[in-house]
Amino acid sequence: MSLPQTYKALQAEGVDQPPKIVELPLPSPGKDQILVKVAFAPINPAEIATISGHIPVDPVPSPRFVSWEGSGIVVAVGEDLKLAHKVGDRVHIN
Repeated sequence: MSLPQTYKALQAEGVDQPPKIVELPLPSPGKDQILVKVAFAPINPAEIATISGHIPVDPVPSPRFVSWEGSGIVVAVGEDLKLAHKVGDRVHIN
């Protein structure tokens, strides 16, 4: 499977800033990591409250990805993976 050079992500630049869709370089999985093509990524109420500043985060990382969980398919596997994931596996991200 040929992977693209970039991917799109929903990022928030700071508190009370509307999230934006950005295009970023696609990373290769590092040691003990997998790369997942995300199919679904919900935005839950805690994330909305954090982005809007109602739940303080110290320090506020900026920019930050908006969705903290999701599901998808493994598209690449890094070295020394401790779990038995392989390309094509469906996974949940949390």
